[in-house]
Amino acid sequence: MGSESGGSDVTETDSATVPRGTVDTETEMTFAQTLDALKREGSSVLVVGADSQGAHEAVCRRLAGVHRESSSDSDSNSDTDSETLETADSRGVQYRLRVTGTVDETTSADSWQDCPNQSTRTRTISTASLDRSRPGHTHPSESLPGEQPLIGTLGLEIIEAIDEFDRETADRRPAGLRLCLDSLVTLLDEHDTDEVFRLLHLVTTATTHARGVGHVHLPLDSDHDAVALLEPLFDAVVELRTRDGIDEQRWTLRDRELVTEWMPV
Repeated sequence: MGSESGGSDVTETDSATVPRGTVDTETEMTFAQTLDALKREGSSVLVVGADSQGAHEAVCRRLAGVHRESSSDSDSNSDTDSETLETADSRGVQYRLRVTGTVDETTSADSWQDCPNQSTRTRTISTASLDRSRPGHTHPSESLPGEQPLIGTLGLEIIEAIDEFDRETADRRPAGLRLCLDSLVTLLDEHDTDEVFRLLHLVTTATTHARGVGHVHLPLDSDHDAVALLEPLFDAVVELRTRDGIDEQRWTLRDRELVTEWMPV
């Protein structure tokens, strides 16, 4: 990652570009170095914020390594736009995995298919259509058609998908795997918080082991109890909000306790 001087686009270099809006030059440098390390070593990001669906979608696409919608959109944000972990260059992405509560897996996957890198594999796991008879589903009789599967089955599916990436990608690159889990509220509604915590611990650990970049959507306010419970599992937290019709984001890097200012998504 990195940015060319005098331009709004990012280059193919492996250095991290800090989002503008941090406090000072020293903080920006530390922020950039930390982001670069997270990309190289593998990381997971928690994306929070209620009533900001458009912002969630925009951040999701960038964290998944999907190209921005158009060059004009990029140009309009030239003063604030930067790569961070929201990789604008999709050519380093090798495998995208989306875990969603949407029944229509094709619709979910299509939103990631406008990327010029057609060789990138994309897989969608729908929690609404998992095979409930698998060994990870310990109480199949307790689930009725249309209900969320038990969380053990979901964990198995995700880990198998990450293992598939490891097995079948001989030239696996840092951040080559991008994972999105967008059904966390539903999981919290239908399962004990301890079960959800264990699932996320499993997924974030596996993502880091594969040197991937994963993100989880939790569209709740940042002061919600669920956010406080789950955020220790993540390397960074992105807060989203909408002010005067403008979607904004604020990043927190947990290990370094660095926080950016609010800036446009």
